[in-house]
Amino acid sequence: MIDRERRNQLATLIRRYLDGKADAADFEKCQLENYISADQAIYHVSLELSYYSEKTANTLSKQDWDYLQRLLLLLDSNSTVSWQAAPYRLWTQPVAEALLVICLVIALLTGFTQNYFCTLSR
Repeated sequence: MIDRERRNQLATLIRRYLDGKADAADFEKCQLENYISADQAIYHVSLELSYYSEKTANTLSKQDWDYLQRLLLLLDSNSTVSWQAAPYRLWTQPVAEALLVICLVIALLTGFTQNYFCTLSR
């Protein structure tokens, strides 16, 4: 669901920020309102703006400036933002446990641990 009125308000805030007319208090007030928005683009842009609220527009790097311009393009368009949470390394934990058990079994069967620790104790 696209909330055109709130998108325009947020775009205006970003433009004021880039012109040096908005401060951290404006960002904080706007973020509290936008975190509960049904428009995912507004929510995403509000999260991203939290990183810029402490910087002044004069201290932005070219990459930051370009990124804020892209956020403005997103807000001015009728595009939506969606993401999915993917399981992070879901399969690696059991594989690592299995490999650890295999290595320990091989070490015990070859007698590596007995010879190795006897050599260290001498």
